[in-house]
Amino acid sequence: MKSIVTFALNTGCRKGEILNLRRHNVDLKHGFILLDKTKNGDRREIPINDTVRGILQGLTRRLDDDCLCLF
Repeated sequence: MKSIVTFALNTGCRKGEILNLRRHNVDLKHGFILLDKTKNGDRREIPINDTVRGILQGLTRRLDDDCLCLF
């Protein structure tokens, strides 16, 4: 739960955006997260800071799943 709250505080993402985040939305090389489906229907690019980068790099990766499980 701590990683979800920390992620939200550092990105400004809503709960639904975080829970529906997929690996293809994250570009660590260029340092941004692309959200296609937001509450108001707009696409958003969210910059990745060092805290968020650490959270994302620390996630366990499953090869058969595109989901980013922050909990």
